Amino acid sequence: ITADAVVSGLNPQQTFLDLLPASETAAELRAHAAGFTYNLLAPLFALNVTLSEPPHWAAAAGAILIWRVGVPVYRSLRHDLRVLRITPEAPGVVSVVMAGRHLHELPIAAGQFCNWRFLSGPGWTRAHPYSLSAAPDGRTLRITVKDLGDGSHELAGLKPGTRVLFEGPYGRLHPGVRTRQKVTLMASGIGISPMCALLAGLPQQPGDVTLIYRAGSDADLALRDELEAVAKDRGARVFYVVGHRLPGRD
Repeated sequence: ITADAVVSGLNPQQTFLDLLPASETAAELRAHAAGFTYNLLAPLFALNVTLSEPPHWAAAAGAILIWRVGVPVYRSLRHDLRVLRITPEAPGVVSVVMAGRHLHELPIAAGQFCNWRFLSGPGWTRAHPYSLSAAPDGRTLRITVKDLGDGSHELAGLKPGTRVLFEGPYGRLHPGVRTRQKVTLMASGIGISPMCALLAGLPQQPGDVTLIYRAGSDADLALRDELEAVAKDRGARVFYVVGHRLPGRD
């Protein structure tokens, strides 16, 4: 498919044109894109503007309907994910543990992420991408999230039993792309989430895996007890780099 431009509908409140300076896009194109009306399906589509090969749109729309609508709906219904518990991990950081059916059949690996929708009230239609923070065990899935506003603020108040819809898994940060026996993992702040899952999920011999974890203070080291327990059990090494950044760069 060829097009003069593509407008993203991944976020129903924003398009790629909103992210570009007005001087870099034609006024006619911006006016054309502004005419699109968003609805609940908008996050699932990329809106192709001025397509020069319209017949190909049918094939693209079919693929999107299957992989961005059909598969997520099927998996959400089949696995019937529900919030099991909320666990505080550090100041402003919580883990959400979810349980469901047939999770051993879900093709997800440590380090990958999903787009999650928690059916807890207004705003549930907006999906939020969070990585697994624990290696999948076939019984539960866990994400660990820092309160940075928007949907992340609401997670601490989720009630056990809340229904969860999801799309994915996505991402190539998983053990399957490993090319060497020795692995160094590096994380900063809440970026520890997928690294914690990888630390436990990577096949390894003692000394194969090293994790370097940067945080502003000891209190900000989320999942520290778990990291140290996994490192002790698997023979991995964990190093902490704690302290504030240079003045003016916080």
